Amino acid sequence: MFQKYPLLFILRITVVLFVLSSSFVDADSYQLISNDAVTVGIDSSSCTTNEISTLLSEAKNLSGGTYSIIATMYFQGSGIHSGWIRLKIDDEILGFRWLPSTITNGWQEITISNYISLAKASHTVKIEACSWGTQVVFGACLEGNCNPGLGRQVTIVRTSCP
Repeated sequence: MFQKYPLLFILRITVVLFVLSSSFVDADSYQLISNDAVTVGIDSSSCTTNEISTLLSEAKNLSGGTYSIIATMYFQGSGIHSGWIRLKIDDEILGFRWLPSTITNGWQEITISNYISLAKASHTVKIEACSWGTQVVFGACLEGNCNPGLGRQVTIVRTSCP
């Protein structure tokens, strides 16, 4: 009879720790979504700081550790232009992509991803874009009419604890 209690006690502790650890991981999984249509573009030959458009900006309280951050967005335009899109957390640029210099009239997907180690604090995730020569539209996702799922989406998942 004495041997049953230690085994049950250990089993209970194991189950409690497992449940707690899985809830901590879930607490640091986020989906940030921006569904407003945004038109980006100017008629100059380059982008200055005040000509950069913010496509998504949201602050989240993170618990600290290493995070996988994946941003997916859809855009369309036509003509020849230059432009870029970048993913930032606070003031650090996590990823940067040039937009295609020739855009056809269909929706195109672009994804930026990276890993980053963050301290426990509130951090601001941003997607910024700039285009010159021709305007580029980052589409809106209307409820029930999301084809191919337009808008901007950032997935944040903690992959390791501090």
